[in-house]
Amino acid sequence: MRKDTVARVCALSAACGTTTAALLMSAAVAFFYDKGTNYFVPDALLFRFAVIFALLAFAAAIANAIIIPKDSLTSRSPFGANLLVALPASLGFSIGGIFLAINFIQSRSYLVLAAAVALFLSMLHTLLCEAGYRIKALGFFPPIACALLVCILYFDTSMEMNAPLKVTAQCALLPLMLYFTTELRYLLGREIPRLYLALALGSVALSSLCTLAIPVAVFAGLLDNANCLATASVVLGANITILFRLKRFLSPISAPDENDTKETDAQ
Repeated sequence: MRKDTVARVCALSAACGTTTAALLMSAAVAFFYDKGTNYFVPDALLFRFAVIFALLAFAAAIANAIIIPKDSLTSRSPFGANLLVALPASLGFSIGGIFLAINFIQSRSYLVLAAAVALFLSMLHTLLCEAGYRIKALGFFPPIACALLVCILYFDTSMEMNAPLKVTAQCALLPLMLYFTTELRYLLGREIPRLYLALALGSVALSSLCTLAIPVAVFAGLLDNANCLATASVVLGANITILFRLKRFLSPISAPDENDTKETDAQ
């Protein structure tokens, strides 16, 4: 079997696994989440199946990035000139920043304030990149924001250390943080296309456990945690933008028109 065929099978498997994990996790939260303890009930098999599908999707995503033929990895930058691509991530960063700003008023935590500022600067960076203004210094703020969110969740004593929604939120932030470092490499002119593809697909796969489940828990009245909701907003918005950029990244570069080439040679 050819490499490109195997890569497509892995990509399809990753997409199916991600979707299945997101739906199973949402159902597990809706039917088997215990608000009092912030844990699933002991016989919540849906949660375990969701984790399995998410891990299988992550493995398939990494396999796709390893197997995909080199000629399929173009030198095209993930950045372009379409503000609609930046809109989901910008909204996610903004909503997350607003939740953290409200949380800062209540908690007076400077870690929360720093994360909120980093999220707003990340929003600015995302919009400017698609507007054609790529400021390298701003490219550091998305991974910094993700790292600060991980710290905020870790030190959040309102939820148990190993509460499933808290852990899955942190697990979604870590690959997203690494993905943003690969975006930064493009800004610095040190891009690694295969690593970019691996972390982009891996981030989308692991985010499936929290992007829908946390909003479901909040709207069902099962979870009242601004930090988790801010994280879900950031992860969901950023990964939608990642999917748009992946489509651009993997689109073949059109060959120059033969007539245009002849005219150029004649000149």
